[in-house]
Amino acid sequence: HLEVYRRVQQELLTQQEVATVGQRQPDWSGDLELNQVSFSYGSAAAEAPFALRNINMRIRAGQVTAIVGPSGCGKSTLVDLMIGLLPPDQGTVSLSGCPYTELDMSQLQQQIGFIPQQPAVFSDSIRNNITFWSEQIDPQRYRTVVDQVGLAQLEAQHLATSDPGVGPGVGESGGLLSGGERQRVSIARELLRDTRLLIFDEATSALDSQTEQRITAAIAQERGQRTIVVIAHRLATIRHSDWIYVVDGGQIVAEGTFDSLHQEGGLFHKLVELQRLR
Repeated sequence: HLEVYRRVQQELLTQQEVATVGQRQPDWSGDLELNQVSFSYGSAAAEAPFALRNINMRIRAGQVTAIVGPSGCGKSTLVDLMIGLLPPDQGTVSLSGCPYTELDMSQLQQQIGFIPQQPAVFSDSIRNNITFWSEQIDPQRYRTVVDQVGLAQLEAQHLATSDPGVGPGVGESGGLLSGGERQRVSIARELLRDTRLLIFDEATSALDSQTEQRITAAIAQERGQRTIVVIAHRLATIRHSDWIYVVDGGQIVAEGTFDSLHQEGGLFHKLVELQRLR
């Protein structure tokens, strides 16, 4: 199972090679920055339209930064640039002032926790799906994380009702779990890892409101310990973010705190009102 996971991770992180790979070790004490970044899917000869244009963004170390916008606005492309999956056509992506082209990208990517909307779940127990079969996990840390994401009761139920001859599995590809439960397993998995950058890409879309509040609280507890990026459609999850970028049509159209953006009007105000958060 572990080998399968490694192959999945390798595919996610190497779908497209970064043009230049350096040797410098990542320094996570500073900010992650995108400076005048533009990107298009396609060759220059084809004159493909830019998916992102002139992006200037600072992800401050130890803070929670949110990125919001309508579907297809470029949020997922931004994430791919941050994790080094895609190189920009123009501009630079840097960490602590060092361009990605000078960094050892394998080392950088090992320190990134990525939680997608549709997580990978394997035909094994909840614990093994979270720990990836590691026997060197601190038991207290494991229990804390499982409690944070609201999986303790579900795990106990699986252990109590499992077939002794088969074990407490979650079914093929997590088929015995709901979409929200699979997302919680994925979130617990990355919270347990000692990564420096944690990216939530619509990772709470299938959660009920009560569980979403628990996850939001868990994210808040990581503030100051890790740098966190939240890509969100449901704006309740970013209410207490340190800074929010609003993206539309591949460009940043506004940035600020939740309250300041809501007071300014514009796209963010409309998104908030549509979800009746105020």
